[in-house]
Amino acid sequence: MLVRSLRARFRFEAERWASVEGRPEADSVKCPICLRDLDRTAVETRELTVEHIIPRALGGRSTTLTCRRCNNAQGSRLDRHVVEAARARDASKGHGTFRTTVSVGGSSFQAELAWTPDRSAANVLTIIPGASDPRQVQAVQDNMVDGAEVRMSFSYGYVPNRLWLGLLRAAYLGVFRALGPSYALDPSVAWVRRQIGEEDPPSPHLARIVRMMETPPDAARHDVVPLDLKLKHRADRHVYLVLVQTRSKLTTTHAVALPRAGSGDVGRPEILAEVLDEIGGKTLVVRPRSSDDG
Repeated sequence: MLVRSLRARFRFEAERWASVEGRPEADSVKCPICLRDLDRTAVETRELTVEHIIPRALGGRSTTLTCRRCNNAQGSRLDRHVVEAARARDASKGHGTFRTTVSVGGSSFQAELAWTPDRSAANVLTIIPGASDPRQVQAVQDNMVDGAEVRMSFSYGYVPNRLWLGLLRAAYLGVFRALGPSYALDPSVAWVRRQIGEEDPPSPHLARIVRMMETPPDAARHDVVPLDLKLKHRADRHVYLVLVQTRSKLTTTHAVALPRAGSGDVGRPEILAEVLDEIGGKTLVVRPRSSDDG
């Protein structure tokens, strides 16, 4: 982004932060992840960055401001795993390849497997010359006889915990973009920022508060969609359900549960996981908020 455009974005965000913090001068912003203060000089030094909430490699268009440290470090530690997981899902549906190690009789080589779910079609294994010792390749071919045991190990390129943290991060930044600084500063959300910044060990509930869901065939193109979710039979179960869409060859949608501002104990990760347990397998109907909702 050009410095002039970044300055305009800074002014907009500075007004939001000044309003929430009760400051007369809109002369600084905070990184929504680490809450570090950044003044106007951060624009010129590029210490303040424009970040894509969903990685651009996965069709991300929505952006927000974060500090360079959080953008760069978490991009490599978390966003990379979101990208690699999307590519692995593509490959499992016949759109791409898996990196694999093929072993026969104590010899092995590196290859790419083009997998197809069509049982009538052939799966294609291509040796990667630059990653394989020619002598090992020849030894595997020599050992490829009737009755030989062939072993294949796959690398999907991502770690589940880091994938879930990356999606949690995208959902959090999407809600921050929509609601502003008051959400980032709310104590109920502090555990989310600590998880994203890896200040705390990964929550054992991550796999239950970040879940893949079916993408409707006619789904509108959105990066991150925050929904206000309240369970009818449990008035205290009121959370944000954030839909995070990634697009590589295929479109994938994840549902991420996040605490509402001021939710207190209801915003704990184990409670959010219970909410997603309750709505699992159900069809959700989204309706506009009415004045009767309070």
